[in-house]
Amino acid sequence: MIFHVDEYRCERCGTCAAVCPMGIIIWENRETLPRPATGAEKLCINCGHCLAVCPQSALELAVMPIDQCPKIVPAATADSGAYAALVKSRRSIRVYKKEKVEKEIIAALIDIARYAPTGKNTQQLNWLVIQGRDRLDPLVEHGIDWMRDMVTKKHPMAAGFGMEGIIAAHEAGDDIILRNAPCLVVVSGPKSYPGTTVDAVIALATFELAAAAEGLGTCWAGFFHIACSMWPPLMEALQLPRGHIPGFSMMLGRAKFRHKRVPLRKPARIDWRL
Repeated sequence: MIFHVDEYRCERCGTCAAVCPMGIIIWENRETLPRPATGAEKLCINCGHCLAVCPQSALELAVMPIDQCPKIVPAATADSGAYAALVKSRRSIRVYKKEKVEKEIIAALIDIARYAPTGKNTQQLNWLVIQGRDRLDPLVEHGIDWMRDMVTKKHPMAAGFGMEGIIAAHEAGDDIILRNAPCLVVVSGPKSYPGTTVDAVIALATFELAAAAEGLGTCWAGFFHIACSMWPPLMEALQLPRGHIPGFSMMLGRAKFRHKRVPLRKPARIDWRL
């Protein structure tokens, strides 16, 4: 049985059946308890919607004990004003302090980000945290080697991204690829899973906002991500789980400078079809 319903607590409201994304909970009327549909065991994605929405905590999934699922406290969730301020004040940080970020803080941020949605609740992502320039500098070198190869081959991307300038900056001691960040977070997933990139980006977007709330700075590692997809030596150096590819990567650290104003942005382009 994929879920159990406490018949004494259940109000027979049918809410669990209404929210089930797979439509595998059958509820007929106020006289009957919700029950699994035929084949539910194979179709259930264990998203927990049914458990989370039950007003009487009467439903429990076999793989998800209800006493391990914290209650949602409305007062503890961010109001719209606080969330708007967080999103608008977030900046892409490219100048970092040299100090490392505590392992416990990074673990807490990932613990938040793991609640980000994944396709059909597959939760197949893996988090790789690389900290310290002694570990990051060799990865940057691989990225520069990739750029040198692109320049040599006169690849259109080399001119488009100004790779000759990035190589020159690197040789002068300036890291454009990872911006001298003290930490890099790489989110990967199975190459065979079509949702790896989307799920990773959603997870890192959640991670980014959690980091901003913690007073940390982040920046999307675009050059690094492209290099991973085109330069095998860099992929080998990452040593990701077998069969995994990077979904995306993000720099992390403490900003050297503090931003004090919110820059303007273009108005949203919206096509209303009401």
